[in-house]
Amino acid sequence: MAGNRTSAGRRALVAAAVLAGTITGFGALPTKPAAAVVGLPGTPGKQFDSWAFCGVRPSDPFARATAKTMATLAGIDVTMGPCNVPNSSYTPVNPANRYVDAATYRQLVDINAEAGMRTAVYDPRVWSTVKADRDAAYTFWLPVLDHVAVWDLGDEFQPGNTVQWNTLKTRWNQVRADIMVRTGIAPFVNHIPEAVEKALTDLPGSDQLISFDRYTDDLGASFARAVDSRVKTVMCAVNTYQHLIFEPTPDSVREAMSSLAAAGCDRFLIFGGAKVYDTTLFGASSLADAKGGPTSLAAAVLEGGGRSSYTPVGPARLFDSRIAAPTVDGLGSSGGTRLNGQTTTLQVVGRANVPDGAAAVALNITTTNATAGGFVTVYPCDGLRPNAAQVNFTARTDQATAVFAKLSATGSTCLFTSNPTDLVVDVVGAYPLGASFTPVDPARVLETRTDPGLATVDGLANGGGPLAPGAVTELQVGGRGGVPADATDVELNITALNAKGPGYVTVFPCGPRPVASHVNYVVGAVATNAVQAALDARGKICIFSLLAVDLVVDVNGYDTITPFTSVVPARLLDSRPVPNGSSIDGLQVGLGVLAAGSVTPVRVASRGGVDGTARGAVLNVTATDTVGNGFLTVYPCGLPRPVASNLNLVTRATVTNLAVSKIGDAGDVCIFVSAATNVIVDVNDFHP
Repeated sequence: MAGNRTSAGRRALVAAAVLAGTITGFGALPTKPAAAVVGLPGTPGKQFDSWAFCGVRPSDPFARATAKTMATLAGIDVTMGPCNVPNSSYTPVNPANRYVDAATYRQLVDINAEAGMRTAVYDPRVWSTVKADRDAAYTFWLPVLDHVAVWDLGDEFQPGNTVQWNTLKTRWNQVRADIMVRTGIAPFVNHIPEAVEKALTDLPGSDQLISFDRYTDDLGASFARAVDSRVKTVMCAVNTYQHLIFEPTPDSVREAMSSLAAAGCDRFLIFGGAKVYDTTLFGASSLADAKGGPTSLAAAVLEGGGRSSYTPVGPARLFDSRIAAPTVDGLGSSGGTRLNGQTTTLQVVGRANVPDGAAAVALNITTTNATAGGFVTVYPCDGLRPNAAQVNFTARTDQATAVFAKLSATGSTCLFTSNPTDLVVDVVGAYPLGASFTPVDPARVLETRTDPGLATVDGLANGGGPLAPGAVTELQVGGRGGVPADATDVELNITALNAKGPGYVTVFPCGPRPVASHVNYVVGAVATNAVQAALDARGKICIFSLLAVDLVVDVNGYDTITPFTSVVPARLLDSRPVPNGSSIDGLQVGLGVLAAGSVTPVRVASRGGVDGTARGAVLNVTATDTVGNGFLTVYPCGLPRPVASNLNLVTRATVTNLAVSKIGDAGDVCIFVSAATNVIVDVNDFHP
């Protein structure tokens, strides 16, 4: 073997209300070119099978770890055999040392099956002209046929070489005439692009699956377009090996997969997977490193195949400064109230199943027992504390806020508290190195207050005064605060202050405003929430506020290729009685106030545009009409309720927070409330 979903779908939010008010602008920057807007391959929600060449060598001590990494962290469904560098006598007809023996392939089949993958098997007996050989092959493979994907006949036969091509036709027809009839498993060969048309003519059944590789020029997109209408499954190769002129990066891999999918490719053949054995010609690793751990390319291949690299964990408590307060592992417990100006170092990686190599995490941070108003800044411990705040709190009020935090090189995050408060930190998910989501040092991109000393990272969108009631404000985010101009989505923390009355803020890609809210505010309170926001083609978001309010916006990270699927914000649960209560499909409405101590399952999968196989969901959870103080926890149904919280409930207050939750095996998340309250749950995105 020698090598779209565009963000438009994410931005096409259906309008449920007419855009109201006037448009004001902050910090205009040059419009980014449309070509820079890149998305995951294919149509929204589509996932692609990915095969890999190479597979693992069974004798490798890290073979099982490597296979698991390929299957679970890179989304590989099938592997070829181990990669050996062919010797000088190699041809497709005479494979020399390129392929391993049947017994070794059988070991590979077992290892792959344990990891959830199938195997493309090369065994010359399946095309032998001697029936006894074919019978022996059938008997040998019969116990594991469910784990065999195809019978691999070889690789890159030259269509202009009569001997090679006739040999391929003989093998192909022999397998179809006997072993395929007995097993239902078809023959397979990967082609050079110039052989594709000849294969469709000479090899019966090639119109069901055609595989080819091209690693230069347009990467084979033109060949894919030429055969797309005539072939059921077009498999196109993507290079993830460092060799010759090729220096693959996560971005280049995602871009290649997106381009090929747009050209009609239905499946990917990753020229990578496990390392090439007995050589350094192809680099030391591909999707898995020498010890079986993921490289940064694993996340790129997973995302390029239409799956999210975000890993839901927990929720699990990592830190609780209160006395006698437990954490998931006993660390970070009972350290006492955080002091004014204190910085707390919190180790995240290696705890609560947060994987090694995690680059960023989703946290829920709660402040409690504060004696005065203040803020919390979360930032990587190997960087400088920025002018930003993810949590804003007031005296004697508990405040919970979702935060997407960049980690230091050692897997830690630092939390600065401006005034004394107890601090509680729960982890809910992680992004690996190489993911499309790129964390940045928190940066302020909007500051409407006119107080001296308050400023944005670049002086733009600074000190303009409160947002006008009923107005829509355009805010430039792309190209600022470490966010590139071609970013498609951003993670923000939004804080509302100095409100003139009860109201809400909605953040959306500029265009029709959806019926949704992201921050709910009241007079005299500070309201903060995390928001995953899609940018329009200019790198802007739009912000609507019902009433006049000061607003502070900090950016924590961005995506250049959307690793999750956005849906039109959809209400899944509203316990309030009709007509106030409503949902996307009329289900789970009017349940009444949820009783203190109760658990309510909320169906997420296959509702509101969420795929039935989604692994995680991004929810906006609101509690209102609360009787008594307490907390609310969102967690996957089917698992024990964790020691964690997403919302802090306050009598007669309306509170909202972002909750990124794993979805239970039955498609539900569970809502626990410690105090009686009405609950509203909206879904904004899901992780496939």
